[in-house]
Amino acid sequence: MAAGHSPPIKEKWCTTPKILLLGVMIKSLFWNARGVDNALTLARLRKLKRLHQISLLALCEPVVGREHLDIVRRKLGFPFGVSNDESRIWVFYDAEYKCDIVAASHQFLALQIAYTFFPRSFIATFVHASCDLDKRELL
Repeated sequence: MAAGHSPPIKEKWCTTPKILLLGVMIKSLFWNARGVDNALTLARLRKLKRLHQISLLALCEPVVGREHLDIVRRKLGFPFGVSNDESRIWVFYDAEYKCDIVAASHQFLALQIAYTFFPRSFIATFVHASCDLDKRELL
C-alpha cells in the first residue's frame, strides 16, 4: 500500500441485506383563523404554505359561510377542500391525499385520509370546541 493512502473502507451495510426505511412527513398546519375574509389573512396563509410547503391545512373559525370555501381554497392554491356542516372547520389538501368525512359535528371533523406515500389510510380528527362550557359536547 502506498504511503499516505488508507485501505478502502468496507462498509457494514454492504454485507447485510439492504432495507429501505422511508421516513415520510406530512407537512400540515392547524390554525384558528378567526376569519379568512380579508387579504391580510389570506396573504399570511399563502406565505406559510409556500415557506413550509404545507400540503394539508385545517382552519377553524373561518367566520364565513360554506359558500366561500371554494373561493378561499383556490386563493390558497389547494385543489381540494372539505368542511363540517356548520362550516366551523375547513380542511384543504393537495392532490396526493384522498380525504373522506368519517364523522362531524359543530365541534369536530374526522377524516379518513389516504396519503400517496403511506401504505395505509389513517383517521385524523380536527377539533375546535366551544369556549362556553355549556355549549361543549362530550367528544
